[in-house]
Amino acid sequence: MGACSTAPSKDDRSLFLVEARQGKDYFTKAIPGLNDQLKSSAGYVVFPGIGKWGILFGGEHGQAVGVVIGAVFTADGKQIGWASVSNPNIGLQVGGQGLQMIIVFETQKVLEEFKANTMAGSASGTAVGGDSGVTGIAKYTNGVIVYVGA
Repeated sequence: MGACSTAPSKDDRSLFLVEARQGKDYFTKAIPGLNDQLKSSAGYVVFPGIGKWGILFGGEHGQAVGVVIGAVFTADGKQIGWASVSNPNIGLQVGGQGLQMIIVFETQKVLEEFKANTMAGSASGTAVGGDSGVTGIAKYTNGVIVYVGA
C-alpha cells in the first residue's frame, strides 16, 4: 500500500473525488467520533467503491493482481494526491463493488512514509456495516487505522 502516481483518468477525477468525499461522509456518519479523529490526524486516504475503481491485471500462476485507487487528503480535507493498494483481498474476494475503505494516519511522519512508499509495519481493519452497531473510533496500530465498510 502506498501513495503513487496512479490516478483516475482526467475525465474521471471529478467524479472520483465526489465519491471519495461521499465515502468519508459514510464513515463519519457510521462511526461516532471519527470526524474529530480525522481532524486531529495528519491525513487520510479514501478508497471509494473498491471494485468499481479497481484495476485487475493478470498475475503469476493465473492469479489476478488488483490495484485499487484512492484519494489522499490532509486533516482539513484538502486533496493532496493519489494512492493505491495492490491486491486488496478484502473486497476483491467478495466481489468488492461498493466496498469502501478509509485509512487514517496519526502523524505527519507516518503520512510522509506512506507518500514515499516506505511505510513499515501492519495495520488491521475495523469493519463498518450499515447496522453493525460500531460504537466508536478504533485505536492506531503503527500510526495507522483502517476502516472498511460496505
